Amino acid sequence: MILYHACEAVESDFVAGLDVNTTPAAFSKHLDFFEAHYQVVSTTEFEGGQIPRRAVAITFDAGYRSVLEGAAPLLAEHGFPATLYPGTDVVDNTDMVWVNELNWLQRR
Repeated sequence: MILYHACEAVESDFVAGLDVNTTPAAFSKHLDFFEAHYQVVSTTEFEGGQIPRRAVAITFDAGYRSVLEGAAPLLAEHGFPATLYPGTDVVDNTDMVWVNELNWLQRR
């Protein structure tokens, strides 16, 4: 499995300096590499045990909006599945993940 977090062209104050961002341009190159050398499978397939040789599953942690805006269109272009693991403590409220809130406050 390959884990990503954010996919912002220019790092926002929420992720700047945290080493969690992969630009859409870099992510696109990663996808090209996966397409040439691996078979991208879903996490369900990956965890099911019967996976093809040279399989890779793409996952995203934290649920940044940039995954929808920057990564999802690129994944769709390649027809690749991916799994998003959002931080559920911030669903349906105005809170941020603490590390991103602290990062934002320090930069403001």
